[in-house]
Amino acid sequence: LSSSAVQVLDLLQACEEFAFPHLPSNSSRPKRINLHQLRDPDTIWAELDPFLSIESVKWLAALSDPLRVDPDEFHLRLVGKLLLANNASTDAMLQVLRSVTAPKRAIAACQAISDACRADSARISVFEFAIAHFRDDSGKVEEQLRALQTAQDLETIGTSPQELGHPPSAGSLLESLYDSLAHIAGSEWTDPASLHLLAEKIARRHGHDIVKIRRTLVLRWLTADRSQTEAGIAGGAGGTGSILDREVSRITYMLQPLLKGNIKHVVVQLLNFASAEDTSAIARERALCVLFQVATEDDILAVYQKPLASLLEYKQHCAYLVDLEALRLPHSIDQLIKCDKLGLIHGLWRDFRHEPRIVRLLADLAVDFSVEDPKIVQAILAQLNHLAQHDLVLLYVDRLILVGKVEASALKGPLINAVNNKATLLRAASHQPELDRSFLETLRSILVKLPCMTIDEYRRLLSPLRTSDRQQMLEAIIDKTKRAALSTEWSAVS
Repeated sequence: LSSSAVQVLDLLQACEEFAFPHLPSNSSRPKRINLHQLRDPDTIWAELDPFLSIESVKWLAALSDPLRVDPDEFHLRLVGKLLLANNASTDAMLQVLRSVTAPKRAIAACQAISDACRADSARISVFEFAIAHFRDDSGKVEEQLRALQTAQDLETIGTSPQELGHPPSAGSLLESLYDSLAHIAGSEWTDPASLHLLAEKIARRHGHDIVKIRRTLVLRWLTADRSQTEAGIAGGAGGTGSILDREVSRITYMLQPLLKGNIKHVVVQLLNFASAEDTSAIARERALCVLFQVATEDDILAVYQKPLASLLEYKQHCAYLVDLEALRLPHSIDQLIKCDKLGLIHGLWRDFRHEPRIVRLLADLAVDFSVEDPKIVQAILAQLNHLAQHDLVLLYVDRLILVGKVEASALKGPLINAVNNKATLLRAASHQPELDRSFLETLRSILVKLPCMTIDEYRRLLSPLRTSDRQQMLEAIIDKTKRAALSTEWSAVS
């Protein structure tokens, strides 16, 4: 026998003594390797594969020199065998791969093991092993590892790359993450800072500048056009907060990491942005809304150095400028500030009184700019009643009473009509009209502020209500004599 054959026989004897007893007892193969089969390259692996196991591989790999076989082949074939049988742990297969010296082949085996894993945590362990033990010139393993780690991080806040629209890059993913969650993280999450912390972690992992991403998003949100679904009215009753809440909430949340120790810088930047000539009306309004969200009055005055009322008035004009532009009635900010608001209301009323949005805009203008003309106010409220906007009529009446520029007597008629019209609509749908709580609360607020009504007017106003609701409204009437008379009258009817 040649020296190599003798060496093979010695190694086979060791394998039979120390390794092969661990083979399954029901193995269909004999417990002895055929030496002749090992001498033929076409049959060597058919002979050795059944004997490959975690216990025997180190012994069989010793055959690589006399058989002139790559020792890596033993370990890689064993991993393939274990994957096919699906009866070995991931850690066990990775331990086998520790003996492989060819990086590309080892990484390919790690990829196969990862593909067989069901849990992302297991796949992460596989790729971490690959990076720690083998050189990957392509960088694909690190890329896959980062993607898996990021997906696992996203699961902690209840989302995933799929839910974020499969962003093509980590930068796009971070933008989608903030787009989707920034407007609720600050107000609805138990730990508002967790979104920022997660974004910073992902940015570090992928080598992105999170500060730059945040600045890009703030500018994008400030200057975003108003979509059709955001369309609303600037004033209080019709649309307070309905237009810009999402964008303002996003920007406010995004600025939180900058506020500590930098509030003056933030105030300066927002004021400069809002006053720049090339800033759009909607961007000015957003910037000022954010300013009043993130800064106190003292913070603003330390920079603004003018009465705060003038900044609030400027913000209000910006809001109306946005609405006028949305209605394709463009004005410059200077034109709007200087124009006669009553004249503007009369002009819009003459041309657009049949459009609900503009009627609401007119009502807001009348309230916010303290219009004193009772005829135009009555006409606007009557048109809102005609448009079945009865809840809005009550809201505007309540605000007009507080402003105090229109005689309360001019508001009684629209108020009575709104309550009766709404009750009539409800009665058509059911036998007994049941007004919603917010409507009744606004009505109660008005009754407290409007003591000048006669008994007949109170009767006309409250008669359509259910008995229990009517009793609650009676308690809001300040005039005890009238309240007692109506209570006696309705008790007798009952």
